[in-house]
Amino acid sequence: MSDNNTHQNQALATAKKNRWDMAGKEITFSTGVKGRLTPVSSSAIIEAQSGLVDPQVPMVKIDGKDGEFENPNDPTYLAAKNAVFQQRLQAGIDTMIILGVELVDGVPAEETWLPKLKFLEKRGRISLAGYDLEDAMDKEFLYKKFIAMSSDDWLLLNEISGITPADLETAQKLF
Repeated sequence: MSDNNTHQNQALATAKKNRWDMAGKEITFSTGVKGRLTPVSSSAIIEAQSGLVDPQVPMVKIDGKDGEFENPNDPTYLAAKNAVFQQRLQAGIDTMIILGVELVDGVPAEETWLPKLKFLEKRGRISLAGYDLEDAMDKEFLYKKFIAMSSDDWLLLNEISGITPADLETAQKLF
């Protein structure tokens, strides 16, 4: 195991043991960025996700039977349901970025990180549509989302917010 992985696993183990003590304290994310993590209330996450409505189960007529019946295995329906699930997940992540992550040193000069995101967008790997790259809040959000934190740091924020890895696994299995 590399020193970086050992450090990250130790940080996650510490967070699990001391998640309330870590909240609001300055830490260095695994990316080297300094920040503070604040617990995000489940009500804020739920509210952000609540406007996303599941698609209606399509109906199908079955030969030899009267009426129509729900067809929850319709491929178009399943794809639409998965899309809503992904949108809910993203709404929760976005809420946690805004409410749960503070950058100690602020956003660095955009020329050090924004060209990389534009490159990924040009290659079709991410979309910056819907973001105003002249707006300071949008740029901070993009920096936090794509640059400042790694997966392990997100696990830390989840732990601090009371969301366990088991909760995340359960959510993934719902679909």
